[in-house]
Amino acid sequence: GRGGGRGGGRGGGRGGRAPKAGPVKLRTNLFPLTGLDHLRLHLFQLEFPAHVSSSQRRFQLLCGADAAGGLALASALGIPPHSWGYSGSDALPSWAPPSEMRAGDTVTAEMAGTDGQPVEVHATYQKAVALSEPAARMHLEVLLRGPFERGGKRTRVGRLLCREPTPLFSESDRFPLPPLSLLRGHRQSVRPTRDLGLVLNVDVGATVATSRTSLYEYIAALRASHSRMDAGLAGLRVGTTHMPYERKLTLDSRHAALRSPDDMKRARDHTFQYEGGKVAVHEYFRRAYNVEVDGNTPIVCVNASKNTWLPITVLDVLPGQRRRRLETPGVVQKVLKATAVRPADRLSHAQHTAEELANSQSLTEAGVRLNPTPVHAQGNVLPCPAISIRTARGASGGGMDTVQAPSYNMFGRHMMATGRAPRRLVIAHKSEKMRGACEDLLDRIVDRFEGLGLLGWRSAERAFVKCGQLAREVTGDDVVFVVLSAADEYKEVKNVLDVRVRASQCMQGKKVVDGRSGRLQVQDTYLDKVCLKVNAKLGGLTVSLTDTPALFEPFPHVLAVGMDVTHAGGGGGSGVASKAAMVGWYPMEAGDGRVFSSLSRNRPGEEVTPKVGAMFSRLLGRLPRDRPPSLVLYLRDGVGEQMYDSVLEREVPQLRGALNANGMTEAKLLMVLATKRHHFRAAKGSGAEWENPDAGTVCADGRVVECPEKTFYLYSHEGRLGTSKPVLYHVLHDEVDADIAHVQQAVYWLAYLHRRATCATSLPAPVYAAHLLADRAALHLEGRAQEVERRIEMLEAQEAAWWF
Repeated sequence: GRGGGRGGGRGGGRGGRAPKAGPVKLRTNLFPLTGLDHLRLHLFQLEFPAHVSSSQRRFQLLCGADAAGGLALASALGIPPHSWGYSGSDALPSWAPPSEMRAGDTVTAEMAGTDGQPVEVHATYQKAVALSEPAARMHLEVLLRGPFERGGKRTRVGRLLCREPTPLFSESDRFPLPPLSLLRGHRQSVRPTRDLGLVLNVDVGATVATSRTSLYEYIAALRASHSRMDAGLAGLRVGTTHMPYERKLTLDSRHAALRSPDDMKRARDHTFQYEGGKVAVHEYFRRAYNVEVDGNTPIVCVNASKNTWLPITVLDVLPGQRRRRLETPGVVQKVLKATAVRPADRLSHAQHTAEELANSQSLTEAGVRLNPTPVHAQGNVLPCPAISIRTARGASGGGMDTVQAPSYNMFGRHMMATGRAPRRLVIAHKSEKMRGACEDLLDRIVDRFEGLGLLGWRSAERAFVKCGQLAREVTGDDVVFVVLSAADEYKEVKNVLDVRVRASQCMQGKKVVDGRSGRLQVQDTYLDKVCLKVNAKLGGLTVSLTDTPALFEPFPHVLAVGMDVTHAGGGGGSGVASKAAMVGWYPMEAGDGRVFSSLSRNRPGEEVTPKVGAMFSRLLGRLPRDRPPSLVLYLRDGVGEQMYDSVLEREVPQLRGALNANGMTEAKLLMVLATKRHHFRAAKGSGAEWENPDAGTVCADGRVVECPEKTFYLYSHEGRLGTSKPVLYHVLHDEVDADIAHVQQAVYWLAYLHRRATCATSLPAPVYAAHLLADRAALHLEGRAQEVERRIEMLEAQEAAWWF
């Protein structure tokens, strides 16, 4: 497990003992704003020429080194030079009214483009809005970013406003990766509170991004690190070096080796500007290097629609691009340590940023005052729940161990409840040469599983199967272990096994078998984690709650349901359907480890699920009829504050209707929204000794949240690196008239029931399970609607957490 140490009984595992319950003082990263009562924001809509890209609009035209474009536009509008901000949607808010302009009036300003040619920008005055209007808060955030963006004072990477980058690796580091830089910066937003009105939320962060280097050196480093070329280059932003001005381009998936004769011809004959004239690619290589273009010539495609090919020697990798594929463990470890910010440093940097903004000319002229003293709030540490887990002596008559700490370990303990022993164990690998090592691995797996209380595995039949034969060789009662030799095998294997067998578990070959000698190198801690997953897939439990949360006491049967929707990386613009997942079980009935699930496919980028009623009805239809739920605690993930009304109007009536349609009219529905998409941070302590809050710390102070009766922040897990991030909870629909303190206790205790962890998790276990199911659903919910419906029916019929 993930506990560490050998502490048994109460306080076993990492940390040794439960944190002390009671009130606690918290320092936050919120700063009061005053002088906003009189402020009205004036909105302008900008119109650029079609050939000017969004990045050019932001950086070169409005936020360049001297901000000349922005100053020219402000002069044409008749507003002070520091009174405006720029958002990515071509909206320009200003706290100063324009001179002699009415709604609908348009002015034109001329400014220099990135190629040195003049560009005309048209600005249309729309309206003035008060800060009480819902959209005004977003425009106020844009205005508060202005002092940092104008004049290139900060580099924007995503939503992070970064200072000057510093190299991540030194010459002594022996990681053959492309040059990477560490960028530290801040992001800011405006939050409403009950006691202080609007406050500024300043969060400090760090990210790793590319340094400026030649594309030739970048590709050489990728080859030296044995990284995949398509993953390392696809989508990479590059800039030209052969033109009088820099043109920014994006690499296509075709690169390096030309893929087809058609590509060869297009690349060979493509012309580009070079040394004052036009030259074809093959002429460039003949003139510069005295070589002919062939399939190994270093040429990349930078525009697939126009078939634009360029030599890599005339391109530079642009700085500030976040690269998520960091191959080697040494690199990943260094990046994690470099980007993790301790609570004391985070709060100190946030205060310095607030002081810098408070002294800005923009706020002074607007009459807005920012107090750089952080808000201190009152928190409360909830008692840790007592959780029950079987001891090793439990196999011969029952012994129970009570753990009361945020984390524990599996030393000397068994699973609380185990799934039915398998009839046959199958282990699979791509190569027949690995048969001996895989069979030895299966012996280790059985030994470790029996040691953790999964009995009856030694008597099961065993078989070795090649990965390509899984569809023909395995049956529904098999438990299958697959040793992957490459990451891209995972999707193919799971597409076959998820709908065919009771449980399957993939393992990375590099973690269990030495690639050179072929010997086993698996550790017991790794097998412990595998055991947790397999036990959950077979319907077993790791632990159970010893006591009942106060919220659940009046109800004989409580159903906890988690709901989540995942989207493709490009959001709605990617064209890939979003996946909705719902997971439910009875958390207080330790004898029943069944998990009930439901799936749906949404339109791309759609968060509010139109078929949530049908999903919930199918889940309710599979519940045991002798135990209908009297309370449904519905935990919804991924909903931002701007979507509260939509969920309340479109999802809650469907959920209530599904309960009534299944004859559960007396059941009460309590919907709680959970989100981690916020930038609130807090720390306990004093002076320079600020630390992460203890597990169980809840903050519902009126100086922090707008409605303490419905909203609160909760730290349900221990922070292990950097600064802990709480979860923001909001009670959206309540048919119980529940005490908010009882809701806080229930969601905190549910964080201890995640079946594949030996510690409290940041989210309640049903939400975590729904998130995992939605991720796995991406493998199954693509294709024609009829095929998707058939797969959903097969997957939902399983009453265990097959996606763990």
